[in-house]
Amino acid sequence: MVIGFMVAATAAGVAAAGAVQPLSHPGGPADSASGLQGWGKSVELSSRSSDVQDVGVWAVDGSALGMLSARPQEVSVDTGGLALDRIEAVTVVAKGKAHDMVTDASSVGELLSAMRIEPDGNDRIDPPPGTPLPGVSRVTYSTVSTRVHTTIQALPIPPATTSTDRLPAGSSQTVSLGRPARILRRWRVRIVNGKLVSRRLVFSRVLRPATPGERLVGTGVSAPVSSHSSQVGEASWYSIDDGLSAASPWLPFGTHVTVTNLSTGATVTVVINDRGPFGGRLIDLSEYAFSRIAPLGQGVSFVRITW
Repeated sequence: MVIGFMVAATAAGVAAAGAVQPLSHPGGPADSASGLQGWGKSVELSSRSSDVQDVGVWAVDGSALGMLSARPQEVSVDTGGLALDRIEAVTVVAKGKAHDMVTDASSVGELLSAMRIEPDGNDRIDPPPGTPLPGVSRVTYSTVSTRVHTTIQALPIPPATTSTDRLPAGSSQTVSLGRPARILRRWRVRIVNGKLVSRRLVFSRVLRPATPGERLVGTGVSAPVSSHSSQVGEASWYSIDDGLSAASPWLPFGTHVTVTNLSTGATVTVVINDRGPFGGRLIDLSEYAFSRIAPLGQGVSFVRITW
């Protein structure tokens, strides 16, 4: 196994130096080795100084090396005066992808240059480019970039809550909806090999302060339901059935309630058959009932309920 490897590696090194002479088959084209790239290093081809050629450091992928070793009968080597440097086998992980390389480079930087990898000042190389290649079995190259990302976010705040005995216990009424704050934020993000790995807040400013809403929460004793009672507040929807039904925190089951959208005047009559909502809204309508007074995408509508 060791002998086979050195033969293949020597063939690859000679090919990179330009001494491999492909043999032409009768009637067929010449075959040549591929995948070799130069970086700039002199190799002595004969004893005469005039024959010194600048052919470059070479690096060949393992697949190309296999091609050369599998067809030794198709190459001939002129060994007169040829001097080869030490050959190294190194795994290069470039941007997360592993490459098994064979090269005559003497340092990590020469190997990357032979592979046409030109890192900039922000990129990460392990071990560093100046590290001698003998004894190194793995080189990792990662592209690293930083940039600033700007966002404008809406930040709602809870409504101001006031207790009142004018409303039955367990009920609530929204007086005003309020307005969320708008905040500009700038983040410094770090990207390694095309993936976001970290984000740090570097700047924040309030573009518009929040205006809190107002909500009343009932603490009084529940009074008998009158056929002419009404309340104003928020209505939302939830998937419960396809009928004209709704949920109320305190209205008795079976109560018929007329819900009026105060923005459009659209109305729908529903029957209370569930409990909720708890925490601010006045009534939760079935999906079908809500669609009769407002688009489902609106989510919440300011309404008057009458029963």
